[in-house]
Amino acid sequence: MQGWNPGYSVLSWLPVYNFVMGILALIPAVLLWTNHRYAMITSIATFGIHAVVLLILFTVFRDQVAYQSIAAMAFRLVAWIAILTLMFFQAQKT
Repeated sequence: MQGWNPGYSVLSWLPVYNFVMGILALIPAVLLWTNHRYAMITSIATFGIHAVVLLILFTVFRDQVAYQSIAAMAFRLVAWIAILTLMFFQAQKT
């Protein structure tokens, strides 16, 4: 075993998911920055993917997932809710 042992079990696919979604989150970020017409769609898709994975963690992997993983995913959802809320209010202005 290589790397740091956090002291709790880690789902083998979850760090890969986190890394891939971290990279893919650059897409809505750039679209938001450039005020692209697909910014809202990609932001909703990113939020939806995170919501589905959190639901899977709560249901399928409830006894296997660390609390820190749930907290990190919940933080992501709250951040995307804030982003989507700001986008909604911006769209109402125009």
